[in-house]
Amino acid sequence: MAKKKSPRRANLTQETLERARVEHRSERFQSTTPTTTAPTGSTGLATKTKRAGLPRSAATRIPTHEELRQEYQHVMRDLRKIVILAAILLLVLIGLALILPSPTG
Repeated sequence: MAKKKSPRRANLTQETLERARVEHRSERFQSTTPTTTAPTGSTGLATKTKRAGLPRSAATRIPTHEELRQEYQHVMRDLRKIVILAAILLLVLIGLALILPSPTG
């Protein structure tokens, strides 16, 4: 009989989980812990706090329709060429189906 797997828990701190929940709700996360630096003569490592900031979706600028049109002009040209090529090949297949003799002959 197979051994039952225990549910795996993520190896995340409560602070990380709470920050993820807050960012998911599109709210700002504000840390209360100040930035501290290691004293001189030690290893020189510093601990930093999490900075408050806007969620990623709020900081993203949405381009206008005209900007997208200018930026992706080459894509529209390529798509137009693909559609024309597909139509030509479809017409060739239909023409060959009409011209070639049927195998039931």
